[in-house]
Amino acid sequence: MHQPAVTAGASDRLAPRSDSSVRARVVEQQRRPNKRVFKLTDAGRAALYAFTAEPARPLAMRDELLVKLQALEAGDIQGVISALIERQQQTTAKLELYDGLHQRLLAGRSEEEYLRDGEQIGPYLTLMRGRMFEQQNLQWLATALEILAEQLASSHAPSRHPGRGFL
Repeated sequence: MHQPAVTAGASDRLAPRSDSSVRARVVEQQRRPNKRVFKLTDAGRAALYAFTAEPARPLAMRDELLVKLQALEAGDIQGVISALIERQQQTTAKLELYDGLHQRLLAGRSEEEYLRDGEQIGPYLTLMRGRMFEQQNLQWLATALEILAEQLASSHAPSRHPGRGFL
């Protein structure tokens, strides 16, 4: 049976430090900082099993960029456009990272082959969600930038002065 990987953050959430759900060991590395590797104990596997059986909390969207867009009519359109472009660049970089992880996970197999033969379907589905999320973000960012460019080019873009909103 495959031993699920446990990250430092997840291990902290699974069990308090005094619990024996997770064992940690330090791996010394050359030319890199030492890392901590965690392994689930039997108690940890039981806690993880119980955790996966519980209902998940609903997704909560907290994004400062959306607050800026909500306040756009009283704010600095160029500043918001700059923030959107920066987010677009960050999202593109993250998607490229996810795409590289996707290729490594598939290891030359088609998605169909991987899903039929792969051991780690959970990480694959998690990565799939991340890739789809970032792809959708890029589509939305392109649309938002296009709409704002049209607004600036048209007579619909009101004149603004800092701190005064619309004229």
